[in-house]
Amino acid sequence: RVVTQGEGERNYHIFYQVCECAPENKALSDVSIEAATQYDITKTTLKANNTDDRKNFAETKQAMDFIGFDAECQTNIFKVLSAILHAGNMSFSENAKNEADVASDKYLTTVSSMLGVDEEGMRKALCI
Repeated sequence: RVVTQGEGERNYHIFYQVCECAPENKALSDVSIEAATQYDITKTTLKANNTDDRKNFAETKQAMDFIGFDAECQTNIFKVLSAILHAGNMSFSENAKNEADVASDKYLTTVSSMLGVDEEGMRKALCI
């Protein structure tokens, strides 16, 4: 579902919620998230009928607070969402040694940072 949606269908609603609210929401200040138009997995169908992503994000945050997710836990969840969004933009190519490699470090750097893992270790894991 993350990679492919039916025609006219959106991806998971939380992706659009965080993209819509990231610029001004304090809960997302430590998370690398841009507009939904910037991600391959969200740019196809941006709007759903009668869906208010800002309002729904506020409700999602309220639910997270209600069930006891503290600010650090919520930030970590949002970082994983960011990593998924950026990973969807990654592409791969063949390097000079005829090995698979990440085509551009831009998304690899962000994904690694959001997940708190070593960038070169992630490159090796993705390109085995």
